[in-house]
Amino acid sequence: MIALILSTICAALISILFKIFKQSGVDSNPAIVYNYLTAMILGLILSIDTSNGIVNPVAMEWFLPALGTGLIFIGGMIAMSFCTIRTGVVISSVASRASMIIPILLNYLLIPGSKKPEWITISIMIVAMFMIINKGETSKGKGAIAGIIDILAPLSVFLLYGLSSSFLKLVQYSISSKSSLTDLAINQQLSMVSFTIFAGAMVAGIVLLAIDRNSSIKMLLEPKNIIGGITLGACNFFCTYLLMVSMKSLNTEFLFPVHNVGVVVLGAIAGWGFYHEKMKPHQLIGFIIAAIAIFFL
Repeated sequence: MIALILSTICAALISILFKIFKQSGVDSNPAIVYNYLTAMILGLILSIDTSNGIVNPVAMEWFLPALGTGLIFIGGMIAMSFCTIRTGVVISSVASRASMIIPILLNYLLIPGSKKPEWITISIMIVAMFMIINKGETSKGKGAIAGIIDILAPLSVFLLYGLSSSFLKLVQYSISSKSSLTDLAINQQLSMVSFTIFAGAMVAGIVLLAIDRNSSIKMLLEPKNIIGGITLGACNFFCTYLLMVSMKSLNTEFLFPVHNVGVVVLGAIAGWGFYHEKMKPHQLIGFIIAAIAIFFL
């Protein structure tokens, strides 16, 4: 349970940090690369066992799925950065946590013994999310295009975060279900899974920076970008790793709702309390409905 609480705090800090980056002039793109470098190093350190050495990820059956998850991770991180700056901490937090619908559905379809989804609650959750991300503006021209972007941004966070959580659960299940592995060996492999995921995401980030005409060596070496990336990376790693550790002892149907409600609440406290983000009445109603729906899911 402690691991779940710490994972929830780290997850909430991710969207908050992007808001801090905007205010502090930190460039999100190089910060995201340093974020994955930091997370990768932490994963490598925690995967070292003095008695068994280091797990060779290439020899593991989860290697390619973990690499693929890394690509989804960086896509989700970029989407979260854009969404937070564009729509605020509250909306981006709700979009990322409402994504729990996706792993719940995929777990039911792919993992034996998973609980049947609460279809009515899921439907309510989807309606609530659209109430939150829809500002109700009908302006034409440039305003209409901006409105569409404001809707697509949280939807992309919803989709990518949902897929990344699903892949995490499937990889964790394939490792933890092996009766031949001890708890220490399972934790060691989960750490290396995190390392592999973040390594794949970092390589993808470097490629994106290389083809970005606006990036430069000076930008990469900017101290505030490095510090911001390291801070983000620590939150990112421990959010992922501690969530997988929690999956060993907590049922998915309990873990994801508690984790996601916690992130939404912390994000709302930060958005409303520190950044004075405003929501229209229908958005606030949607937020309340979403929090209740996540709890009952």
